[in-house]
Amino acid sequence: MQRSTHWSQIIVLYLAGALAAFQYAKMPWMLKDLLSVNNFSDLQQAILLSTIGIMGAVFGAFAGALCQRIGLRKSLIAGLIIAIIGTLLPLLSNDYVPLLLARVVESTAHMAIVVTAPTLMLMLSAPKDRPRIMAFWSCYFTLTFMSVAAIAPTLTTVAGWQGFSLLHALLLMMALAGVVRLISEQQIQLSQSNTAPSAPNALLWAQWRLLSHRKLLIIPLTFIGYTLLFVSLVSLLPPMLSAVTETQYRLGFWLPGCALVGTVISLITLKRGIKPWKLVRVAVVVIVLAAVALLLMRNDATARIVITMMIFLMLGLLPAGIIGSLPDVLEANDPDMPLVNGGLVQFGNLGNFIGPPVLTLLIGGLGWVGVSVYLLLGAGIVAGCLVLLSRLVQARV
Repeated sequence: MQRSTHWSQIIVLYLAGALAAFQYAKMPWMLKDLLSVNNFSDLQQAILLSTIGIMGAVFGAFAGALCQRIGLRKSLIAGLIIAIIGTLLPLLSNDYVPLLLARVVESTAHMAIVVTAPTLMLMLSAPKDRPRIMAFWSCYFTLTFMSVAAIAPTLTTVAGWQGFSLLHALLLMMALAGVVRLISEQQIQLSQSNTAPSAPNALLWAQWRLLSHRKLLIIPLTFIGYTLLFVSLVSLLPPMLSAVTETQYRLGFWLPGCALVGTVISLITLKRGIKPWKLVRVAVVVIVLAAVALLLMRNDATARIVITMMIFLMLGLLPAGIIGSLPDVLEANDPDMPLVNGGLVQFGNLGNFIGPPVLTLLIGGLGWVGVSVYLLLGAGIVAGCLVLLSRLVQARV
């Protein structure tokens, strides 16, 4: 058992995850500049933006089982190397087919990194630190998107779309060097269970194993309720909250910022011994109350902004509580942990795909009432899963 946490290892693994999220965050900004020299259709743009999500939604569970079979450190190193290749490929040609190929290559790398990094973070940390480390991991996507949004205008001006590829490759090389130097195979073997690797034919049944075991499914299934809410709301609510373009841009930054504040609050409460699933319960209750308030409210723009910011504060607590519950459901060295992290990739991407079109339809037909209905839908999914999650956690106490 790991007795103490080596924070340098946790930081380099977190950096690897953030750079996997960079693959998502950079593409909208790259496309803005690429469209000045290429005439991509709307469909082509949509495919470039969603390739990584599609691959994750289809192959997430398989990737988890495969990484466990190959070895976590080897898979992470391979993922970082493949990511470097994928981010540099567009520099050879900015035509559509090479760009699409690069996105497919990056998709493979993305799954390898986001499956292995959190699994290794759990294995290489002390038991008392694991809930907080997983809560910290839960915000890697939001933090990366905000960071990219902050530097993107300057980077585009200075280096064009190529600047994103070069910066990404440089950071990936730094992360790769950190992993090779700081994380040894011997450390991982000491932290792993003595369970034999899964048989090759078990890889084909990875999806069924995930879906048929409630202990493995509960965290990914709860997580889909969060992803249904976050991406949809952060994309569609700013234009509803203000007709002023400048204010919309600010809200696009403030709302994820509120979620990060929520993550900080979760880290403080977890340090004081509060169980992660209880954070999920608080977040669900507040989101339901906020949905009711929006439903009953008159046309008060300021009050809607305040309530929306409170919702996003809870959308920081929610993933921290969900993913922070992983150590309470499975042992850190459980051989199924990579499969569960693959399930998080899969179900998270499903929520990202399903959410925006559903919310768009509800807003088109019902306006703010549709937003309230959608909030209640997402909170209801999480609340239903929370009943089972809390029972599983309490059964292990």
